[in-house]
Amino acid sequence: MSSSGFKQEMPPEGGYAPFNIKRIPARTLFSGYKLFGLYFGFTGIAWYLLKTQIVRRNVMDLVTTCLDMASFRKMPVVWLTLPL
Repeated sequence: MSSSGFKQEMPPEGGYAPFNIKRIPARTLFSGYKLFGLYFGFTGIAWYLLKTQIVRRNVMDLVTTCLDMASFRKMPVVWLTLPL
């Protein structure tokens, strides 16, 4: 049953070349202090922009409400004076 043409694959004479398994650490772009500074900087800018937009929106809502109320008060008077 055994065939004479079969040959087991063996490693090369003298063995394989050594594997390079030395750890290569990643390059650090920012230290911990710089990361904290960037985080607080961006967060502060975002809070400032958010606060100014909230104030701006409240002012615009107030102006819009005042204009709506003013036009609502004038509306019946204008409607009654229109020629039919």
